[in-house]
Amino acid sequence: MHFCTIAPTTELDRYAARGGHQLCLAQYCYGSDAASRAYLEWYRGRVAQGDFIILDNGAYEAARWDPKQYLQLARELRPNVLTLPDKVGDNKETQHLMADFLDTPQRGIEATWVYMVVVQEDPEASLFEWARAYWDAAYESLASWVAFPRILADRRVELIAGLHKMGWWSDAVEHHAFGMNAGSLAELPQLNTLGIYSCDSSAPVWRGLHGCDIESKTWEDHPFNPHWTDAGYDPRHVADLRKLAETNLEEVHTACQQKWAMPSVIKAASTSSRG
Repeated sequence: MHFCTIAPTTELDRYAARGGHQLCLAQYCYGSDAASRAYLEWYRGRVAQGDFIILDNGAYEAARWDPKQYLQLARELRPNVLTLPDKVGDNKETQHLMADFLDTPQRGIEATWVYMVVVQEDPEASLFEWARAYWDAAYESLASWVAFPRILADRRVELIAGLHKMGWWSDAVEHHAFGMNAGSLAELPQLNTLGIYSCDSSAPVWRGLHGCDIESKTWEDHPFNPHWTDAGYDPRHVADLRKLAETNLEEVHTACQQKWAMPSVIKAASTSSRG
């Protein structure tokens, strides 16, 4: 399974550049300021170098949604995969947003991308309701990719395993997992075994830069900041933080390549939306 490393702009070369798969967060590209341009230009550079790029719409972070602006960004970036708009925890609104977006005039835009649908449903909905939402995304849409959101938490593996057992899993589309479940390393071999193509997260680098192990129980969930720099830090301390981020990322990459002995019965643990 491929891993898309999310990191502050100043750290992208250090951590994300080692992989050939990237996830670009649209909301950090829109500004005309130098920091926003630097973020976008890094990903444009990776496109030029042949990396596989997924453009995320920013729904999980509650970013402001502007379909014309999003399309303009896509034309400028030229990603491989364009994430269609979604509303976290709301399948009906997700369907409306996708329909409106696909109806947006795209004159003069030569699409270089295929579309990805993010499966959405009420977090409290049954896994069968989630499975129906997956069916619509995988079989009833024109998308080439389907993504599973982080809000499923521990139930994400249970849902995907259930889709396999029910015969509902589609091999005609690729699958992505948005975010890690509370920084869980254990979930990654499970997702890899169940056929997920790629996963993304800021957890290994971002937690490391805050002095936390990837699965630390003391993590306070500091909001990700793409404009983080080491200004004001003691250089020796920064070196230790970067080393920890490096160790976290190595553990994640290792876990992404491991296999899981899938049990006959899978039961999800208590839910958690942090990741």
